[in-house]
Amino acid sequence: RDEILAYFTKVATDYGIMQHVRFKTKVEDMVYARDTCLWSLTYSGEDNVSNTDNVNVVVSATGQLNRPKTPSFKGIETFQGPAFHTARWRHDVDLKGKKVIGVGSGPSAIQAFPAIASEVEKLTVCLRTPTYFVPRGNVQHSPLRLYVQTLFPFLVHFYRAFILAVADAFFTACYGLDPTNRESLTRGSETFRRGCLKFMEMQLTQESEQDPAKVDKLRQILTPKFAPGCKRIGISDEWYPMFLRDNVILEHDTIDSVNPRGITVRNKKTNEAKNIDADVIIWATGFSTTSFLEHLSIRTVKSLGMESDYTLSDAWKDYSKAYYGTCVPGFPNFYMLYGPNTNLGHNSIIFMVECQVNYIVQLLQRMLETDYDAMSVKRQAFETFNKQMQKDLNHTVFNGNCASWYKTEAGENTNNWSGTVFRYWWETLSPKFDNFELERKNHE
Repeated sequence: RDEILAYFTKVATDYGIMQHVRFKTKVEDMVYARDTCLWSLTYSGEDNVSNTDNVNVVVSATGQLNRPKTPSFKGIETFQGPAFHTARWRHDVDLKGKKVIGVGSGPSAIQAFPAIASEVEKLTVCLRTPTYFVPRGNVQHSPLRLYVQTLFPFLVHFYRAFILAVADAFFTACYGLDPTNRESLTRGSETFRRGCLKFMEMQLTQESEQDPAKVDKLRQILTPKFAPGCKRIGISDEWYPMFLRDNVILEHDTIDSVNPRGITVRNKKTNEAKNIDADVIIWATGFSTTSFLEHLSIRTVKSLGMESDYTLSDAWKDYSKAYYGTCVPGFPNFYMLYGPNTNLGHNSIIFMVECQVNYIVQLLQRMLETDYDAMSVKRQAFETFNKQMQKDLNHTVFNGNCASWYKTEAGENTNNWSGTVFRYWWETLSPKFDNFELERKNHE
């Protein structure tokens, strides 16, 4: 984390970005006036005083997994000890020697729970649905290797391209699902599934003195019942070994409610309930993911001061969607990074964002070169693109027979891209300007 933060800070400083950043500032309202082709942004800082700026272009780079989703179990407010979400970690809470309940089995849980298992007295992990895992394979780069890469920088680019290509190859295991049988496995996903289960078996049996009955029970609970990729793949060398610890309990019964001393779980088959006491509860329950930019008021008006006639909520009343995850018709000069359907289940989102930045810059250059004031995607191009997107996604494991944060409750996949990152790069390498419309102030 420290290395990544230092890298971000250095890049922002070297390229003169820091002097333009307004830290600790919250944008509250965005209004586009069609007569002036300007966006009016209302924002506030630490003093909670509202200010307004008018700008030509808005690029939303607010990210996605940043709005914690805390469950609404009955009695959740009655728990007498500290309870917090992994994304709002309580650093003032000392976990050493405490009885802790951890709820969740996704990436947040994967990072947090193994890290605290050795310091707590007891860790009860409440797991609703298991997922597949692959080894992290984290290696320490030798000084010699770093020196050689410094002498020959192209090797770093080659290595990154190699990693991207290998990860992109996994998409072959994700595509080919029969839409009429979402429980089926593609040939590639079956091969990948066997590899994941082999990794789990190796991790659970690495210690010869383990109780065979315990290992068998863990194996049954931790084996997913859906195709790999339907939920996000876990990357960890510590998740499975964590459950072999004497102070870690895997709880698979359903959480029924929260009480002042802990939680109550209930067995679905027998309906038998039991209480689990704890000093601390940690929610690793993910984020709100299918409603993009819901924390912002984004709207258009004919002229500033007039009543809104179109909002982003109107545009997304069915589900969130965008043209290459970047723009929405009816909202000129408004662009998004990591927008709808740009998430990946097999590769790096950083590369996707880099493609989007290149795409947006080209759109802005075209607008400036033609001396127009605003640009927006045509509705027909937008609708055609998203119709094909959902059709393609129906043939991927991302739309398989599991509940995941990729999809809405109605089953629409608002998050994942439907192909390889190479395909996204190719399709966004140069915009199809015929799919965009330009306009000047006062609709000239």
